[in-house]
Amino acid sequence: MAQDRALLELLLARRGVATTVELTSGVLLDVNNIVFGYDEGADQAHVTTNINPFIEGESVEVFMTGEIVAVRDAGSGTVLYKSN
Repeated sequence: MAQDRALLELLLARRGVATTVELTSGVLLDVNNIVFGYDEGADQAHVTTNINPFIEGESVEVFMTGEIVAVRDAGSGTVLYKSN
């Protein structure tokens, strides 16, 4: 759990700030807020986006922290996180 804690803290701190999350599949997600949890015995969190609060017009997505390739500021494109 500790290995993805900094990444989760980054996403939580950006609540309400338009953020782009790139997944290993190449999909780019628009993220405004997250909730997360861990399945029993899991070392990665599952993340649900744009649901707390729900944002009209934004999609709700679910993914694992291990799928995240990069996190960027949606306005400037600045890379805030990049996986190894």
